[in-house]
Amino acid sequence: MTLESLTNDAVGQIEEVFSKKLTAQETEKVSKIVEKALIKAVTGVTKHYVDAASLCCGPEADMAHKIKEEVERKKHALFGNLISLR
Repeated sequence: MTLESLTNDAVGQIEEVFSKKLTAQETEKVSKIVEKALIKAVTGVTKHYVDAASLCCGPEADMAHKIKEEVERKKHALFGNLISLR
């Protein structure tokens, strides 16, 4: 499932709640809200897993550092995908 499809699904669910089709401007605003929420969630989860990897791999600091770098690369790729939704 892509980020765009997740966002579109969320917007569709919001439209169902209000029982009306959103205008293009409303859809754009709601999409930005969903995008910000996804970024916030990803940032929090990423921090949690990086901290867990650092704690788990304490004696293996090099391994923890490599895990952190890989998680950061994936997070930046995700943010790039989110930005492209605009």
